[in-house]
Amino acid sequence: MFPEKITRVPKGTFKNCTSLREAVLAAETKGVLEAAFSGCTNLQAFGAAKSFGFVSDYAFEGCAGLQDFTFEGGTLTVGAGAFSGCRNLNRVGFIGDFNESAIQWGAFYGCSALPSAVLPEGIYRIEGYAFAACPNLKTLWMPDGFYYIGSHLLAGCGSFETMYVQEGSSAFSYAILHEIPYKIRALLYGDVDRNGEINGIDAGLLLQYLADWDVLLDLAAADVNCDGKVNGIDVSMILQYLADWDIELGKP
Repeated sequence: MFPEKITRVPKGTFKNCTSLREAVLAAETKGVLEAAFSGCTNLQAFGAAKSFGFVSDYAFEGCAGLQDFTFEGGTLTVGAGAFSGCRNLNRVGFIGDFNESAIQWGAFYGCSALPSAVLPEGIYRIEGYAFAACPNLKTLWMPDGFYYIGSHLLAGCGSFETMYVQEGSSAFSYAILHEIPYKIRALLYGDVDRNGEINGIDAGLLLQYLADWDVLLDLAAADVNCDGKVNGIDVSMILQYLADWDIELGKP
């Protein structure tokens, strides 16, 4: 556990500490600086407060034991090569609302176990090679608001199948220009896990979210009565829909 007075983990603090297995940041710690945990090959668990949102260049480079990492809203910066070489990282979660956020050059370069990524609205810039050399990456969900997408975003992603984009968005144009296979994503109310169908898993995820569990879901799709809130009413409506009640999701 880090001291409460530390707002950012200093540059290179734990670099190459191969015996480090877990790191839990204090609530006041908002980020980690350059190469702070680089080369910590046995780091498996990392905990931070919801306000955590700054990961500097190469902060977790080569952390081969890291399998899961979650960001929770706010202004996010993922630095150059921040998770490069994290070969067992198989999930990157983005929970909550983001604003003025960016993913820098090669941030997830060489994350060979990563199968997919869902980028939230509020990320406006993603630099080149951000997901390059991820041979098992198959899908990437892109938000609408990008004003810059760098070159060679998916270089070396030999298994890539689909980029999900909004028609007319920068990501849509990028996919066409670079001949990346894509699908137009439409908002399906009730499909909170974005897998293209509505089922009990969606209701379960929403219940977990309301119980403050660390789950990844589409909040826009979860607001099935379009009242601007996600609560128990939405869960009830999804369950009624699944029970074949005469109910239409996505209507106020």
